[in-house]
Amino acid sequence: MEVLRVIIALLFFLCGVYLVVTAITSADWFLLFFSLGAFLAAYFIWPSKKRGKRDDSNQWLDILEIIIELPIEILLWLFRLGARLFKDSDPGIDL
Repeated sequence: MEVLRVIIALLFFLCGVYLVVTAITSADWFLLFFSLGAFLAAYFIWPSKKRGKRDDSNQWLDILEIIIELPIEILLWLFRLGARLFKDSDPGIDL
C-alpha cells in the first residue's frame, strides 16, 4: 500500500511540475491554480517519515520526500512570514 501511495504522489508531483512550466510559458493563471492543487495532493498522499507515516529507512524515498514536500513547505513559510510582517503588536492607530 505504501508503494502505491509513493507512485500516486510522485505522479501528482510530476503533473504539478508540468503545469507550473506550462503556466509560466503560456501565462495562464488557471494552470498555476491547478498545479497548486496537484502539489497539495502529492503532499497529503505522500507517506511522510516526518509526519510518522513511514517507518523504513530508504535513502531514495527520503530524497523524494524532501523534493515533494519542498513546494508546500516554501508556501507555508511564505504565509508565516507574511503573517509575521502584518501582525500588529500595537493595535492603536499612529499618525
